Amino acid sequence: EQTPTTVSGTLPAGANSWDGIVQVTGDVTVPAGATLTIQPGTHVLVDGTVFGGGGSAGFDIIVASGGTLNAPGTLAQPVSITCSNASNRWGELNFQSGANAALLQYCLISRACHSPGGGHTGTGPMVRLAGTTIAFEDCVLSDSPGKTLTNTGNCDITFRRTHCARGVMGPELDGSALLIEDSNFTDMLDTYRESGAQDDEDGIYIHDSGGRTVLLSRSVFANTKDDAVDLLAGSLT
Repeated sequence: EQTPTTVSGTLPAGANSWDGIVQVTGDVTVPAGATLTIQPGTHVLVDGTVFGGGGSAGFDIIVASGGTLNAPGTLAQPVSITCSNASNRWGELNFQSGANAALLQYCLISRACHSPGGGHTGTGPMVRLAGTTIAFEDCVLSDSPGKTLTNTGNCDITFRRTHCARGVMGPELDGSALLIEDSNFTDMLDTYRESGAQDDEDGIYIHDSGGRTVLLSRSVFANTKDDAVDLLAGSLT
């Protein structure tokens, strides 16, 4: 049985690599000048707080301005990022304004959302972006009592061959370019809530595209309690 490598705090500048089993025991920050690469086959286990209690005290992986995170998983060796205890939920992947472009491939991300709440669901996201470019390719984001992703500032977001499922809501986006290809957004239901009344269990919620391109192609939005695709003031193709 492999003993996990424990990490917390601010990573050193330069190249950082995670492989094997990594347990995150406190917030981890990728600072300016640092790159974190999560190698194929890595299991990242993040400590969290008890499911059912809500709150925002799950630990986060934070990419600061000038920092870089990549997770080049493969079909044979996907990357897993989940909670260290199946009865708990961790926080979020947080890409702050000025973080470098991120590429996540064959990543299985689950049991998150004990992160600061907000937006129409009032719940925290699995992934939080601020003025960031990010691409998810062949990923799954699932099984979390909050929204899949949220953003502030102009972001450039891509989902390819990715499944977002079993949460309170899919991405809640505002003023960002968005490309979704060959992906599924399903099972956004109030049954996955920890508390509170039903509110916006949408497959995706686009507040306002801000004149930027929003393109949804060959994708499925299904089995939601509210709207499959909700446009507050957004436009899409």
